[in-house]
Amino acid sequence: MILFESKEKCCACGACLNKCPRDAIQMEEDEYGFLYPRINTQKCIECGVCVKVCDLKKKKEKQPQLESGCYFAVCKNSNILMESTSGGLFSIIAQRFIENNGEVYGCSLQKKDNNYFEIKHIKVDKKEELKIILGSKYVQSRADVVFNDIKKSLQKNKKVLFCGTPCQVAGLKNYLGKGYENLYTIDLVCHGTPNVKLFNDFIKSLEKKYKKEIVNVNFRKKLKKISSNVFFYFEMLFSNGKTKRKFCKLLSYYGLFLDGDIYRESCYKCQYANANRQGDITLGDGWGIEKRTPQLLVENGGEIDNFYGSNSVMVNSSKGKALFEMILSDIICDKVDFSDISEYNHQLCYPSVKKEYYEKIMQMYKEEGYEALDRFYFKEIGKKNIIRYGIYYPLSRKIPSSLKKILRK
Repeated sequence: MILFESKEKCCACGACLNKCPRDAIQMEEDEYGFLYPRINTQKCIECGVCVKVCDLKKKKEKQPQLESGCYFAVCKNSNILMESTSGGLFSIIAQRFIENNGEVYGCSLQKKDNNYFEIKHIKVDKKEELKIILGSKYVQSRADVVFNDIKKSLQKNKKVLFCGTPCQVAGLKNYLGKGYENLYTIDLVCHGTPNVKLFNDFIKSLEKKYKKEIVNVNFRKKLKKISSNVFFYFEMLFSNGKTKRKFCKLLSYYGLFLDGDIYRESCYKCQYANANRQGDITLGDGWGIEKRTPQLLVENGGEIDNFYGSNSVMVNSSKGKALFEMILSDIICDKVDFSDISEYNHQLCYPSVKKEYYEKIMQMYKEEGYEALDRFYFKEIGKKNIIRYGIYYPLSRKIPSSLKKILRK
């Protein structure tokens, strides 16, 4: 049985693994750390279920028109907004869903006893536990580990909200095999996914540098007011309780992620990078709000303070409409055109582009380890980032805004 012809044809959603009636499929790392399903030929009965459940093998049909359109939005609660990566929409949706006796499944990042981080989906049904699945994690999560639990909950008529990348949402739906009225889904505007082995090797390199154990991280820490695409901080929490923050592009892993250089092969041929979404709601960053709809911002007489981040929202179905209407009193939002949210979220139109040096990077990592990748980034790719984010922007922040206006004239 052949599950996929090339690595571009597998997104590691795990539908095949969960659907196999003989437990003959396991996820295994390739030479670069990316997970792929492998069939145990001793157990396989050639039933073909694994092939039939694969969404990447199915012809994609154009979805119906959006149920109620596109929006820029932010949560009114300042505490939720500061704790969220963008505009706080997922957080408030999840809270209200749990208040209505629902279960929420999302991505968690936790340090395990083996001193490595585990990134996987988990169930949350208490508001006080939501924090663990909030915030962006720029690593591929094992979403498939909750597919069976979700099915059991749905069969018990429990309301379930699943949030993940488009391929994970598609994988879940294909595994379930039929629609459930009590299943609600959120897909994310996704650039692409690095693997957990690479991420853990990056963490080990930081621990070696700082001579301390890192017990938690925040990929996009907000510090007071942030500029829309400059002041992303990667925050590290050490075992002694102290924290350290670095500009995102002053870290090799983060810079390589943002530049699209370390994703799995399927991400560069993503079948979901278009307007035909998998989720009932699509959430992303509100990139371009200041250029496409400046009238929405506080400084121009509107209600949205974009210094703290905002969300782009696509409401794709009647269920999505119900979720959105559930939080209308909790958010500030304005309806916009699809072009307004997609111009700076290109993954709504086309996949990330694989660079000519992708194979070089992967081979270097395989043969020489992460430290070689780190050196390569700062020598060949990240020079401009050191100047821009390490020198220019920190200095520019100390210049009073009144003086900046004079200097621009």
